[in-house]
Amino acid sequence: MDLFLKNIKSQTYALNGWDFISAFANIPFTFYFKNPGQSDFMSSSLLRASFLRTLQEFPIMAGHLVVRDTRGYIVVDKNNLNMPEYAESQSCIDYKFVEAGKFSWDALPHPVSTVTA
Repeated sequence: MDLFLKNIKSQTYALNGWDFISAFANIPFTFYFKNPGQSDFMSSSLLRASFLRTLQEFPIMAGHLVVRDTRGYIVVDKNNLNMPEYAESQSCIDYKFVEAGKFSWDALPHPVSTVTA
């Protein structure tokens, strides 16, 4: 995290119409990973490090949506970052049941949400 905060630069990204519209939509993504029996499978520290590395490559993810003169922008202000939430969770449902259900939303616990309000 320190490396990200040290290297981020304040920038403004102009959005085109599609970018601007999609900023108001939540497209949920759920990823499934089958543990092949490894005790160190999906290490929390490695997942978090990957998340921070992604932010370094895509600092726009830490910006604020701003509208100026009917145009949309993402403003990354190094002194006022809009950091995405990093969260991990586990399900009590065994992978084999989700796989047998062809990864359908119906195979997940209800209600499922990939974001918090």
